Amino acid sequence: QRLESVLLEVYTGRQAEVAADLMARGNRAVHRIAIGPLSFVSLDNVPVKAIPELRKLRGILRLHADPVLRLNLMTPRVSRAMMPSGTGTAAVWKASGMEVPFGEGYTGRETKVCVIDTGTWVAHEAFKGTKLESVAVMPNVGAAVGDNSGHGTFVAAQVSSLPNLSPRGFACRGMSEAELVTVKALRTRFGVSRPSDVLKAVEIGLEYEPKIFSLSLGGPAEDSQDVDPLAKMMNWLTDQGKLVCLAAGNDGESKTINTPGIASKALTVGAVDMSGKLASFSSRGPTIDGLVKPDVLGTSAFGARPRAAD
Repeated sequence: QRLESVLLEVYTGRQAEVAADLMARGNRAVHRIAIGPLSFVSLDNVPVKAIPELRKLRGILRLHADPVLRLNLMTPRVSRAMMPSGTGTAAVWKASGMEVPFGEGYTGRETKVCVIDTGTWVAHEAFKGTKLESVAVMPNVGAAVGDNSGHGTFVAAQVSSLPNLSPRGFACRGMSEAELVTVKALRTRFGVSRPSDVLKAVEIGLEYEPKIFSLSLGGPAEDSQDVDPLAKMMNWLTDQGKLVCLAAGNDGESKTINTPGIASKALTVGAVDMSGKLASFSSRGPTIDGLVKPDVLGTSAFGARPRAAD
């Protein structure tokens, strides 16, 4: 019996030692991740009988499951009408230290946003005039960046795009004119990924020095935010001055906030329907730690799969 993937949390400065020990035992590290004080090594196809020995390795702080994460397909879009009383788009952006979107005379230019998702169709009409870089987590998602789902393209366009008419006559405008870096971390058309892939995507994204991270993905929260690797990472990013925007989830019941949305310092977004009521599919708190989440609600936005010709 084997586990498809295991995530080892490693003491700071011990990653190379752990990787060498693993190799000596015939285990190849898929991802080696080091971000600030957090360090991880991931393994695929691990025999269950090997788990006790892995726990005993010098330098191992904690052994985590590396379960499947999925897209939150009904991506919330924050709207002024759904903001708390006395606030608005301008207030939210100003509070985060960013420029304010178009309606208040600001554009978000010179602000860089990292979208971790299924990749991006960089040739899509929506991105004409938008500064966009697209990269992929290796080796799990293959060499092609692209977007075999459409979800990552849709989310990135919601963040930053100009109203360019496509050959079919479609046009939309994103929330800003921010610069984009998109990191492909999800492995399939349906958005299957693992925490190790997302952590590696964060490491890659940080190289581009974004001010904002956006992740519309998640999975069931099994551990406290002080233990959960993704939640710990999102809280650390916030401590570094990043605005981290996370999906609450689409599980439609109380106590179902996904990880990494359980991170207390990040901005977790839930959804309302077009009548202004909490959407039936939207996850809601309290979190596994008993915290109030989501932090903000937005009207749901739906999009067909975008292609370069759409």
